[in-house]
Amino acid sequence: MNEQLKSDPSIPSTVAGEGPHPTGHRVGASSSLRTQAWTATAANWAHWPRDEFVVAKEEIGVSRNPHLLALTDLSNAFARGRSCRHYRIKTPDSHGQGRPPAERPEGFVLEMGSVAEAFAWLEARTDAEFAGDEYSDFLDYEGAEGTRFRIYRETQKGVRTFSALHLDQVTPLSSIPKTWNVRRAMRAILSGQVQRWDIDGVYTDDYALDNARNFCRGQLEDYLGKARRIWERPSGWRVYPENDARTELSLNCHQYDNNTVTIDLGAEAFEVGRLTCLRWAEEHPADFFHEDPGEFTQPA
Repeated sequence: MNEQLKSDPSIPSTVAGEGPHPTGHRVGASSSLRTQAWTATAANWAHWPRDEFVVAKEEIGVSRNPHLLALTDLSNAFARGRSCRHYRIKTPDSHGQGRPPAERPEGFVLEMGSVAEAFAWLEARTDAEFAGDEYSDFLDYEGAEGTRFRIYRETQKGVRTFSALHLDQVTPLSSIPKTWNVRRAMRAILSGQVQRWDIDGVYTDDYALDNARNFCRGQLEDYLGKARRIWERPSGWRVYPENDARTELSLNCHQYDNNTVTIDLGAEAFEVGRLTCLRWAEEHPADFFHEDPGEFTQPA
């Protein structure tokens, strides 16, 4: 096992039994949805995933790039009538790739000590502190090194918040609907009731690039990433059946993203243990994940 994993007492003992990605499993090993960290602190900052991950115990989603760090409460993911707090952290006075960590957006988290502590600090702020302007709620925080962090606060619908940790909150279909719509199709997809997903063509304004990529045509193995984008932003998507059994669906966004999804109500649901892993710098996501999802446990 990786030495960093051994030294982190918050990681459950079941991680020691993790093995390679199972051949033919529906979720591709490169999926960002299979990225999870049990802690994300200043001490292990150098090993944070570079794009996005989940702090499992506190159920906080983290998305990062050189210009922005976003923290999202995932505890109410997929829940109707509930909401999820979302924070975006920027450094408006500091730019460039070569900045020290304290001057990057994640510098705010490093100063607070961990993702969990940073999120708790933000949640404790009052509405008056997030005065902002007529367009958005934000506060400015000056770090110990003099970096100004601008932190935007938003509240998004729980039902439109995706979390691989909470896929069991999505109710699978018990029968093929007489009439399909995007919501019903996404229920089937997120419940794992998919036999096959084929991309019929994705079109942009760059025909040469589209042609070079063969318009992205072919079978989509790692379809949860695309399903996530549809779930969070369903505007423009339409669905209609292609066969008499109503199990073969055209799932399209206007005229530029065309897909055929074959539904199988007997398919096995996704297992949380198969959708999450521990990813560290320079290591493949499949290197650390649970060989037996039945052993998957959250830390106490």
